[in-house]
Formats: sequence, C-alpha cells, structure tokens
Amino acid sequence: MMPKVSKFDDGGTAAARNNIANIREMLAELCKIAEKESADFFCYLIEMAYVEAGDLQAGAGSFSVQHRNRN
Repeated sequence: MMPKVSKFDDGGTAAARNNIANIREMLAELCKIAEKESADFFCYLIEMAYVEAGDLQAGAGSFSVQHRNRN
C-alpha cells in the first residue's frame, strides 16, 4: 500500500504524481493480462496509456487532458 501524500505538499503535484504512479502500475498489470489473452490491439492501447503516464510522471505534460490546446 502506498503512503498517503498530502495534497498541500507542493500545490497538489505530489498527490497527482502519486496517483499517476498508481495508475501506471495498474496499466502494467492490465497489459500482462491482455498479453495472456492474446489481445494485441488492447495491449497496444494499454501500453500507450502506460507511456503517457510515464511522461506525466516525468513532468513532460499536463495532468489534465482538458488543459491542452486543441486545433
């Protein structure tokens, strides 16, 4: 079990990164299940979400899709 992180640590960023880390762990488990079921496309989609979560953890993007600029 992950330790609780105060949302006031650094404006909520620490809590958000902790949530993303948890999601990334879950995605890794889901990918293993998808591979066992030979669900190749589903595994691909999960892997893309896993990569996106890693980018968010590294600070390469926003924590919300709604805040991105769209054309």
